[in-house]
Amino acid sequence: MTLKSAINFKSIAIFLLMGIYSCNIYKQIPEKSSILVSNHIELKGQEKDVINDFFYKDEIYKIPVQKPNKKIFGMPISQHIWAFYNKRKVTKFSQFMKTKVGKAPIIFDSTKLERSRVSLENYYFNIGYFDNQVKVSYQTKKKRTKVVYEVELKTPYILRNIYVDTITPIQKDIHKEFGKTILEKNEILNIEKLEREIARMTLAGNDKGYFNFTKDYIKYRFDTFQKTHEVDVYVKILEESDSTFFRKYKLDNIYVFINSSKEQANINTSEIDTIGGVLYIQSKDKKYNERFIDKFIYKTHDSIYSKGDINKTIQRLSELNNFKLINSSYKFPDDSSKRLDVIYTLTPSPRSTISLEQSFYNSTLGFIGAQPTLKYINRNLTKKADKLSVSLSGAVEFNAYLNQEKNFSGLISRTDLSILTSYAIEKFLLPDFFTNNKSYLFNRTFINSNYTYSKRLGFYDIHNIGTSIEFQWAKRKNTTFSYSPISFNAIIFPAKSVSDEFKNTLNLNPFLKSSFNNSFIIGSSFWVNHLSPIGRRKFNTLNFRLNLETAGNTVYLVDKFVGLSKDESGVNIEGIDISQYLKSQFEVINSTKITQLSSLHSRLKFGVAFPFGNSLQLPYIKQYFIGGPYSLRAFQPRTIGAGSFNPNGNRLDSFPRDQTGNMMIEFNSEFRFHIVSFLKGALFIDGGNIWNSSINFSQDESGVFKLSEFYKQMYLGGGFGLRGDFNYFIMRFDVGIPLRVPYLTKNDWVITDAKPFNPDWFRNNLVINFAIGYPF
Repeated sequence: MTLKSAINFKSIAIFLLMGIYSCNIYKQIPEKSSILVSNHIELKGQEKDVINDFFYKDEIYKIPVQKPNKKIFGMPISQHIWAFYNKRKVTKFSQFMKTKVGKAPIIFDSTKLERSRVSLENYYFNIGYFDNQVKVSYQTKKKRTKVVYEVELKTPYILRNIYVDTITPIQKDIHKEFGKTILEKNEILNIEKLEREIARMTLAGNDKGYFNFTKDYIKYRFDTFQKTHEVDVYVKILEESDSTFFRKYKLDNIYVFINSSKEQANINTSEIDTIGGVLYIQSKDKKYNERFIDKFIYKTHDSIYSKGDINKTIQRLSELNNFKLINSSYKFPDDSSKRLDVIYTLTPSPRSTISLEQSFYNSTLGFIGAQPTLKYINRNLTKKADKLSVSLSGAVEFNAYLNQEKNFSGLISRTDLSILTSYAIEKFLLPDFFTNNKSYLFNRTFINSNYTYSKRLGFYDIHNIGTSIEFQWAKRKNTTFSYSPISFNAIIFPAKSVSDEFKNTLNLNPFLKSSFNNSFIIGSSFWVNHLSPIGRRKFNTLNFRLNLETAGNTVYLVDKFVGLSKDESGVNIEGIDISQYLKSQFEVINSTKITQLSSLHSRLKFGVAFPFGNSLQLPYIKQYFIGGPYSLRAFQPRTIGAGSFNPNGNRLDSFPRDQTGNMMIEFNSEFRFHIVSFLKGALFIDGGNIWNSSINFSQDESGVFKLSEFYKQMYLGGGFGLRGDFNYFIMRFDVGIPLRVPYLTKNDWVITDAKPFNPDWFRNNLVINFAIGYPF
């Protein structure tokens, strides 16, 4: 650190401290009043981790009636902002900063302590600690008050038996569903879980036609045994009477309105069509095909009313992503009737939208990348919720250093242009046996095509042309499958675009040359994505995704029988090689809620791919690479690895090669927290590398995967980020710095030599990323 930068740093720190002191919060608090600075809950006679065993810490701290202001890294920043602008002249800006960004301090109110104490006792009672005792005390010093709740927990009560009545018809109907109970014997009795079981039994009654049956007609009582701390639960369904609350209903008419709210008010101007007992009402221009919508409607005229089937209908219609509002309502023809009408109201979203997305990054090599994407979506092309999506994106990499001690000349180093189209049909393009199965939440077919043109200035051009057909389906909300039976890609390197310098590089490096051959990729792929809630409260999630891809096998067999190839050098079409490979990738993401306003997110991803048969190398576009805004954010895309290979070492060429491999490991961890209003923050650390499984695929021995060495070859980067959460999209800004670079022999932990106030170090190591959405 230079003397000048040290002085500047100290000056800034002193200035900030003076600013905080000048707007001291406590000076603005009236005498005999104090600020509530903390609530502390002490568990007496129990291990501290009992909190984590039964509930989240932030949940229990929500129970006290009065809560202190939120802090950021232990600092009441929002209160300081309030105090600063509370003394300023009243303007629109000062009022916004004071009330929207800042928060007034919470003034301690002792009259709320007893309510908080009782609420805590009730909370512990509800999780099985019937004999708990809670004491509360507080201490005030220098206008700061700390409250302490002392909780004494005794032995919890264990659920021994559950008894349900089975006398009346409704009791018998509901008892048939009791085998699906979520209650478990010999576990600690949890009142909230019992309430969820009551709700489940109520829904079981609703599904069997009892429209007016509610949870208020299910009562329970406890029989406790103090010596053994066991409890029996008796669930009683109130006896039937002539009341309509125990009447079983059938469906009469089913109405489906597909109009805007204004159009629905005037049915006389709309057209009504009846299909399978369902009445469809929409304006005369008919935005949707009724026979298509009819496939998503459960139950028909004269069937038993089922709330579950109503919910399934709404869920399936929601999966179409075509309606901004879906409601259901009911109408009874008369008071004595045992029939009811169901009315679905569908308010369509805008048919087409145009959006613009943008991402930026900079790198340690001096490249600055920008990639805008213009996207058009038509959600209802042929009135059957079929979607046409067209994306146009361009990317430019600028050489920020303009060849200052670098090997890359020119202002622009690389340009890309991509056009992607996707057409989604809300059914399988297969026989009706597969298409009309209502057990699917959705089943759709994608027809995709893409074209990408990349130009590496001074080296080569590449054209990537592709098309595929893909089936996606889900029978449960949290699990989605996809299968692509056929996909085609053509990778073309025009001979005229390859510079003489790059030709010499290829001739000197057979490994590199094999990655830059024209090739056809004809194959298939499969992936599955599963999201699972975890933990007692189901607030945390675990997301698994598996991808499998293979290519060339079918064409290889056809060539053996038909003879597609022009020569004996391998399987080819018109002299262009057919790639053969197997590629797999597994990814798991864990999201853990830490407090009400903070969470921890972690990702582990690894993949392996092998060429075989007709191919000596993986196609260029199928090789693994890492780095960039959605990967290791402290490194530029394609600059990491392979293994401990030094991309900046002495080489036979000056070509800034993309670092790729056929094996990959990546891990990320990100702590996300609330700052103020829409502004969120994040601290992150990323790590990983790529390797080649054999020297046959690698530039040298340092890039080959070795079980005894791979963990020593991990790149590490860390940093912080800001997120603008605008509900409908996330604007992300991340700043990363390298922590560890494994190919460095003297000191691979580069963070130990950090000089954050040195302009040269700052410029060479700071990596800035702008992007839309979260990184994972």
